[in-house]
Amino acid sequence: MTPQIEATLSDLTTMYCKALATGEILDTERVDALVKNLSTNGWKRHSQDQAPLSTQIEERVKRQCPEPSMHRGAAIGGWMKQLDQAYANASRYEASSPADENQDQPMPPSTQG
Repeated sequence: MTPQIEATLSDLTTMYCKALATGEILDTERVDALVKNLSTNGWKRHSQDQAPLSTQIEERVKRQCPEPSMHRGAAIGGWMKQLDQAYANASRYEASSPADENQDQPMPPSTQG
């Protein structure tokens, strides 16, 4: 896994643990930004032989903050569903964006008639 991906996974885990410990509302815009970062940095390619993103984050949350996560399983489950949806949305966006190699292609000549 790349250092960028590892840092993003760590940021997500910390954010979920903070929300569990404090009862604060999860910053869904931040989650979306972090998930987009994962998509952009090749999460799909680097995680092919591993558990899904939501499973990895859930396991990290349970390891990093065992006490609050023990009592908030339903909240974690809901957040992980949202995380899966956010990643699916980010992946669709990345797939529909023009590829970088096409940006260097010259434009075809225009004709006026």
